[in-house]
Amino acid sequence: MTPGSTGPAGPTPGEAPDLDRLIGDVEAEGARRRAAPDFPHDRAARLGLELDRQAPAGTPAPDVAAALAEAEAAVARLVEAVADGVPAHAGTRGRRARERRLEHLEHLLAATGLALAGAVRVLGTELARLAGPGTGAGSGEAAPVQPGGFGADDALAAWRPRLAEHLPTAGRVLVAGTGALVEDVVGDLRAGGVDAYGVTTSGPELRSGPDVRHGTLLEHVRAVGDGGLGAVVVTGVADALTPGFFEALVPELVRCAQRVVVVSSAPWWWRRALGAPAADTAGGRPFEPDTWIEALARRGLEASAAYDGTGHSYRVVAGAPGP
Repeated sequence: MTPGSTGPAGPTPGEAPDLDRLIGDVEAEGARRRAAPDFPHDRAARLGLELDRQAPAGTPAPDVAAALAEAEAAVARLVEAVADGVPAHAGTRGRRARERRLEHLEHLLAATGLALAGAVRVLGTELARLAGPGTGAGSGEAAPVQPGGFGADDALAAWRPRLAEHLPTAGRVLVAGTGALVEDVVGDLRAGGVDAYGVTTSGPELRSGPDVRHGTLLEHVRAVGDGGLGAVVVTGVADALTPGFFEALVPELVRCAQRVVVVSSAPWWWRRALGAPAADTAGGRPFEPDTWIEALARRGLEASAAYDGTGHSYRVVAGAPGP
């Protein structure tokens, strides 16, 4: 600090800085500058108009219908090739070989279909972004924050490349969440040979295939028989927990699955990113990983937790104790 200055003093040597105070100082300085009479509020608008004027015309849109027809014909040729590769007189073993090849083809096509669905969602999101605020139904106000969906895709995206690490090779794997990324993750796992399917509260209630269903996690696992699943991956809903829901959910997870994997936003990051008052008034919130570990341990499972490289999310893996 210079002599005579009245600003806040910085941390003493060896003392950790107060990040909340630092962020507040930066935001206050930004607000002060925006309120100044000479702040160029119209500069961004003028720049946007100039960029629009100089933007390239773009390339013609591809013929999507023709591409889909070509893909359909290619699939028919693949099925024909599998059938021709096993003669009709080959007997039971031959038919079983053909069935395995068709099952493998079905997994690949299901993964491709989910990837296409993801591409369509990306396109829709980009169109909505380009349309800008105020173009949705209702009014020009921004959509209200939905704490139950916050971080669902962010946390899952952080762990997506490593999600299969602790999943069993046998038994069905349920991926349950509240975000649109559930479909893409199910496609990844199925392409890798995992018998995965999903349950999500996002998107339409009627879906085109059986791999991802519309529904809630607790209702779904209550309908599953004891030990009916190889694993359950819990995401999305883990960011909107209440004590009552948590106590109802954990026993059902342990009952129906051999392994439980939880992907959640870190509570400190969830609160920082959501901000006040939304975080304070949210109907649910993420719990600490130790809370999951203790609850699963009380029901006989061994669990461990790890944070991603940013510290914004964590993963808990629980299963039966080893030998």
